[in-house]
Amino acid sequence: AIDVTEGTTLQWYDKTNGEYVRLYNDPVVSTDYAYNAVYAVSQVRDGLESAKVEISIVVNARPALEVTYPKIAYVDSNIEIQAQSSVASSYVWSNGYEETTPTTESAISVSFSHAGTHNFTVIASANGCDAKKEISLITKVLPSISFEKESYSVFTGETISVAPLFDNMI
Repeated sequence: AIDVTEGTTLQWYDKTNGEYVRLYNDPVVSTDYAYNAVYAVSQVRDGLESAKVEISIVVNARPALEVTYPKIAYVDSNIEIQAQSSVASSYVWSNGYEETTPTTESAISVSFSHAGTHNFTVIASANGCDAKKEISLITKVLPSISFEKESYSVFTGETISVAPLFDNMI
């Protein structure tokens, strides 16, 4: 509410649809959804009403933001993390250690030098509003397989036993 001089009252109007519609209470601006509104207020003293002063209210929708990425990645492989927003004009990416400057790039390509859980944050901005998503990506070391020797040479009639060697099992 606005403080007014004693003996003075405020008269509020809704002009959202172009016509002044008298309000019997102070306007309440909801931020539950996006919309535009126009209100006007006048001062009434001794039965006389001042000129109306208008104010425009714009409640912007936060950008919808979805992020796609592989839930598991492998050490030394490149993966892409993609943000999707139909209205975002810029993105800021963070890996918990460093943050990018705002960019129009909706995707980042990353690789990992060690196994573990890696956290990322993306912030999409549109119309002065932000949407934020945090993701966790698990990286693992690919298993490797090899043979004791690269080749074997045997004669007909002989028996050979060849078994692979395993390392870095997941």
